[in-house]
Amino acid sequence: LQHAARRLLLSAAQQQPLMLALDDLDRFDEPSLAALALLCRELRSAGIQIVATSQSDDAQVISSAYRMFKESSSHLPLKPFGAEETRALLSSIFGDTANIDLLAHRLLSVSHGSPRDLMRLSQHLVDRGIAVYRAGSWSLPAHLAAADLPTSVAQILRERVLALSNGARGLAGALALCPEYGFALDECLCLTGHEEHARLMQELSELAAADVMRMAGERYMLSDPSLV
Repeated sequence: LQHAARRLLLSAAQQQPLMLALDDLDRFDEPSLAALALLCRELRSAGIQIVATSQSDDAQVISSAYRMFKESSSHLPLKPFGAEETRALLSSIFGDTANIDLLAHRLLSVSHGSPRDLMRLSQHLVDRGIAVYRAGSWSLPAHLAAADLPTSVAQILRERVLALSNGARGLAGALALCPEYGFALDECLCLTGHEEHARLMQELSELAAADVMRMAGERYMLSDPSLV
């Protein structure tokens, strides 16, 4: 399958130059990383460019395919956003609407320029009904009270965890003991303690809806190391 995917992409690139945009490369499964590593060997002679993001670059990533991909790549660290980049990102979400400058200033101070945290804070404003979508456009408040925004993104994650049911929070706590490991469905069933399949599916759905859990192939793991 890896060789077939490589041949397909190389054939397509002969007709039209391609750029593959890959997010969260450090979360890819081993077969996908191996296919990318094989493809990287032929990029110089093919009309393909790969642009990938990786949240972590620490020693916990032990995949040989991941290391092979990195060794053949150029690295560009993502610096924290400044005021201009923050405003551009928020404008792409809410439009160039009134009070966007106020919002950009306040969210920048809380997020410290992290694009991911800016997205989390934006979602927080929508969930709280502070940013409202009506008649095809967003409406932002002219004033943000201290209570409208959390003091940190960690507070958002803490509130998200505390809002979970006891069963879902207990399962997430078990996943947090090995955040780098993905658990199969039957393993999750053992981790619950109650071993009720229907109840497990409800808890997994709750964790996915709260963006606490994600799937890696057919395995379940925490969506973000910050939740540990």
